[in-house]
Amino acid sequence: MDAMFAGDAAMEVSRRIGRVVTPREVTGLFYDRVVAEDLGPVVSGRRIIHPEALDVIVAALRERDATRRVKESKGGPLGA
Repeated sequence: MDAMFAGDAAMEVSRRIGRVVTPREVTGLFYDRVVAEDLGPVVSGRRIIHPEALDVIVAALRERDATRRVKESKGGPLGA
């Protein structure tokens, strides 16, 4: 698999985790330093995501989703 842009990565991650993932969610993981910058460097204003990053992105989003479900079940505010 070749390197891809955030939109392409979002579609592949969506397929893997069974929910819609937006390109913004994908790039946010890089900005939040959840995924290492070297797996998705910005080149000429576009983030080029290496295929090796997909497993890390999937794991991070699954963890974030699980954390969100736990907070919701405890009655806490979403995103807190």
